[in-house]
Amino acid sequence: MKFKPANVQIWFLDADLAKSAEYLCDAALDKTIEGCVAALTDVKLYAAGVRSKRAYQYYFSAENRQDTLDRVFPDWPFRKQPQMKYYTSRASKWTRMCREHAKYVLSYISVLLDEYQYRRSRPHPLSKFADWAEAVDLPSVLPASG
Repeated sequence: MKFKPANVQIWFLDADLAKSAEYLCDAALDKTIEGCVAALTDVKLYAAGVRSKRAYQYYFSAENRQDTLDRVFPDWPFRKQPQMKYYTSRASKWTRMCREHAKYVLSYISVLLDEYQYRRSRPHPLSKFADWAEAVDLPSVLPASG
């Protein structure tokens, strides 16, 4: 049975990540991919010291934006600045709690992108993000659990 999304950023429907991705309907799959990207972007912003909307507005203002992108996001695969719309979501907070959570979300996004490509026979527009996140090693900026 497939589930349709409501106002949820990341859907985990099974302990097996491949099955969880398979159970999602197309709309939920898109929303979950976007939620995973937002949570991992939030990890990088949090580690760089951008921990509030006010700090975000300062770092990404017209005069500081390019410097912030160069310093915080080297080789950022997108032209626009990272978005803060999911900053206070539970998924973002859970992801930045420890390395294991971030690694779990990172592995989940790769499974989700494979499922997207299988269903639609083309790569997702955010597939460049997964390559960037693995190259930057996002989980290393977080504390170990325990």
